[in-house]
Amino acid sequence: MKRLNRLRWAGVACAGLLALTAMKSQAQFTPIVFSPAPGVAVTPGSVDTTTDPELTGGTVLATTGVTAFASGAGPSDYIGDYEAEVYQTNTPGKTLDFEYQVETTSPPSLDTVVELSTSLFNVPGVTLAVGYTTQSALELFAPGTVTPTSAVAPTPGSAINWTVALTPGLATYTFIVETNAVAYTSGFLATEDNGTSTNLAFSPLAPTSSSIPETGSLFCGLAVAALGALQLLRRKSENDEVIGLAA
Repeated sequence: MKRLNRLRWAGVACAGLLALTAMKSQAQFTPIVFSPAPGVAVTPGSVDTTTDPELTGGTVLATTGVTAFASGAGPSDYIGDYEAEVYQTNTPGKTLDFEYQVETTSPPSLDTVVELSTSLFNVPGVTLAVGYTTQSALELFAPGTVTPTSAVAPTPGSAINWTVALTPGLATYTFIVETNAVAYTSGFLATEDNGTSTNLAFSPLAPTSSSIPETGSLFCGLAVAALGALQLLRRKSENDEVIGLAA
């Protein structure tokens, strides 16, 4: 009975650890899933390096650099600059975040950009969470002031659409898509008002079986294996004692 209780408590401890791991990985990010149009809107979470240490200490794997863009309706609609990055986190699994910042120029921009679309994120096996950071240390290239009011991922399609009010002369904060992906490929960033502008960015690739397990899962696997081995040793010891007494 005591051995069963120990195993039961070990299972409870492992479940708690896994729950804490999941909470940490999405401490301030908001999970988002693809669903039939118009999709389910969520509010991106505000993240920073104090609640999400993985936002620092990682490696930038790819960047577009600061790149100019213009509305298809002409420069009087809007023009500006953007930057997109692939950031490899310092987590044990080395998972990837996809980061974006957009700025419009005034003059000649006259209109407000109302939506940013980041794609391609409808990838089998890739989990997604969205957020933004107001920390100046995490700005990609410009001081930001504009937050996203919502994000939605409608199907058919593969874009996460961010609702914004990016008036001429302002820049967004750094928008972040947190994933469990460990590899990336090319993707897109589009802006929209009267006209649209679609530009090069990055997107995740589906995880493979070789992906490194999360620390919590690995710890629990080792803990359960160790407990199992311990029970076998104790059982063998008890059997040896019984044989000794019978002799």
